[in-house]
Formats: sequence, structure tokens, C-alpha cells
Amino acid sequence: MRSREEWENFYEREIVPTEPSNFCQFIMGQNIKARSVIDLGCGNCRDSVELAKRYITTAVDSACPAPDNNVIKIMRCDWKDAKDIIRQTDIVYSRFFLHSISNEEIIELMKITTGYFCAEFRIDGDRPTLYTDHDRNLISWPWIIQLTKDLCYNVIVAKYGRGMAQYKGEDPLVGRMILKRTI
Repeated sequence: MRSREEWENFYEREIVPTEPSNFCQFIMGQNIKARSVIDLGCGNCRDSVELAKRYITTAVDSACPAPDNNVIKIMRCDWKDAKDIIRQTDIVYSRFFLHSISNEEIIELMKITTGYFCAEFRIDGDRPTLYTDHDRNLISWPWIIQLTKDLCYNVIVAKYGRGMAQYKGEDPLVGRMILKRTI
């Protein structure tokens, strides 16, 4: 996986979008009743800024270039350093983050989530073309569906396919989930 320095260099040299992602717009359209959200792997905070319009927002990324925004709490750290906040937050939001951690870490993250778990991630069968220098854990769809059952999540949305995360001519194969912890 990329180091913090590699991600910082990426954000310095790449022109990254500032408008909220399609996934963020999808989540905001669900009108989830909650007070707080944590955006794991927030990148340049483009989704965090949008989420902050409705929720108390914490943005977590080891290489996040902090935006000029005083309503978002920025944490430049590994997600594991934010475990206490994750446990206390109503929504764990994860766009294109799960495929950057191991299956064991996904299990750990989902075990400590106590409310909603909203995630979009690349799945097994995807062949990235735009940024081929990213290491990815392409997640098995049957595995993650079974994990939601094993960890007692209520599935609100669970779908996968193309057409949900298009960017610069790339149309990755992604999974999209909204889950609610039932225990």
C-alpha cells in the first residue's frame, strides 16, 4: 500500500476533484437520521465538506491536505488511531478506503462500528486502468456479504456493478453498502 509520503505527493501533483463524489451524494439522499459521521480515508475532504452540511464530521486520513473549513475535525492519522471516535460515531463513512486495507482490518473496523456503516469499494474482478500504481485489496463480494451477516448488520443497501463511480473515462467495478449494526 502507498505510504503517507506517497499520498502527500499524489495530492500535490494530481488535480483531484473538489465536488462531492457520486457515493456521497447517494448517501446524502438517503436521509440517514444521525448526529455524527467519521469519513475514513477522506483524501482531500471533498466528501467530508458535504457530509458536514448535515452531520458533525470527523475526517481521517494519514495524508489529508486540510481544506479551509472550520466545521470539520481533521485527524491526520491511521484509522486505527481513531478507534475510540469510530466506536462513538453514528455513521462510519468509507469511500474507496476498504480496498486499501486488509481483510483482517476490514473485520476489525466492522466489529467496532456501532451504528451505520456506509462503504463504496473496489471488488474482485475490477481491473483499474487510471491509477495502476495503487495497491488494492480487491474485495470478494460473497465474502463481504457473509461478513455483514456474521457481524449482525442489517443490510439497507448492498449492490455491486459498474456505473456508480465513473471518473476520467474509468468505470470501476465497485461494491456499495449501507449497513446498520443490530447489536
